[in-house]
Amino acid sequence: MFHKPDIIVGTWGMSAFDTAPTDFKQLIASLQCAGARVFDSALVYGQGSIDEHLGKDPDIKVITKIPAIDRDALRNPSADFNHHYPRQHVRSCVERLLAYHQGTIDTLLLHNWHPDWRFDQVRDALTQYTSE
Repeated sequence: MFHKPDIIVGTWGMSAFDTAPTDFKQLIASLQCAGARVFDSALVYGQGSIDEHLGKDPDIKVITKIPAIDRDALRNPSADFNHHYPRQHVRSCVERLLAYHQGTIDTLLLHNWHPDWRFDQVRDALTQYTSE
């Protein structure tokens, strides 16, 4: 039996619609007519405007991302997770996203990663963030 996969649309290139919200709405409506129900976004796409627009439609599921606070420093081999994702930065991003998405975040990812981060360091930091 054939399972029809979900259509997930990336929105990185849609940042140009930041100045044309009507065009953005028409594009999203056309994609929904074609079967798209899940959109991949990030707070850095259109400085948050993509998430803000997508969050107004309750029929859309959004995969969104929190950016590292200092993406340039990720090239540093001694990069520390807590430097790039400090608690207040994560909290502020989550609060913004919750406001954009009417109190619900479908899927939340960390947008940037460093290969030297240890799993236990990241897990412990995220556990602290989510338990507050």
